[in-house]
Amino acid sequence: MNLKSQLQELSKGLQGTMSTAAIEKAIIPAIVSCAKRVKRAHFFVWESSEQQWIVTTLSHRSDPSLEKRVVYAFTNTQDAKKHEDFDAPGFRVVEVPIILIFTKLLVSEDLDSIIFFPHRGNVKQGMELEKSQFLELIKSRLRQFEDVNDNYSRIA
Repeated sequence: MNLKSQLQELSKGLQGTMSTAAIEKAIIPAIVSCAKRVKRAHFFVWESSEQQWIVTTLSHRSDPSLEKRVVYAFTNTQDAKKHEDFDAPGFRVVEVPIILIFTKLLVSEDLDSIIFFPHRGNVKQGMELEKSQFLELIKSRLRQFEDVNDNYSRIA
């Protein structure tokens, strides 16, 4: 499923939870902005035999007491299996639509970031999308949308 189809499905799924205008003017643009950074409609993630995504805990190099929980997202199965943290006996690699990855980041309490490896063959240099950054982008878009609506209602 391409990004446009995924966004249409997301929009349908959100109907009834917020206004259509908020979805179209705030939520979808925030997601599209992040999707453009990684330039793919699907990624591959590690999954356990219980069909749970594998969350990796990373420690800060200079302060090991600082940790974050991440999910790695790869461009293909081969790259996922080449990564140093891949543990073949307990993991399998599954293809996941980008919208599902963003949704998982938003709703999962035990997840701080997604680390994307958007360049085929490169499993050393990733692009991180932190939950806090993603939430702030969505909130910012919603505030902009609300400001436009408030200004419009004052004029009308």
